[in-house]
Amino acid sequence: SSINTGEIPRSTEERQEKWKGIIEAVSNKFTISQDRVLSVIDHLIVSMTNPDPRLVDCDAKICGGAKGCQPLPSNLSNSSQELQAATPLRGVIGTVRNVVDFGAFVDIGTENDGLLHVSKLGSTPLSALVVGQELGV
Repeated sequence: SSINTGEIPRSTEERQEKWKGIIEAVSNKFTISQDRVLSVIDHLIVSMTNPDPRLVDCDAKICGGAKGCQPLPSNLSNSSQELQAATPLRGVIGTVRNVVDFGAFVDIGTENDGLLHVSKLGSTPLSALVVGQELGV
């Protein structure tokens, strides 16, 4: 079964009614209660529709905003020479893939992720970075 995501029901009750069959199937497949499935769906919808509170007051310059940056060309091969020639010193859009004690792994559109070391974050704390966040590197 699939859910038509064009119109997401606004309330928990509406979702429970409209997606009853899906909720039941997931509940049976993972042997968890239907209330738990509905709770997970509710939290997912909230996380997708509300801004992350860590980013609401964040100045784009401080948090590595993607404004003024551009993606790498899609036709790049993964040769280091070609990558070095195409990559400016800064101004590339990257997506945070993982945050670790020493920095963040950032997908810049090539086969391998890059490491953005904590020392290059300036005044931005690691706790301000969110997996999936786009930022300028």
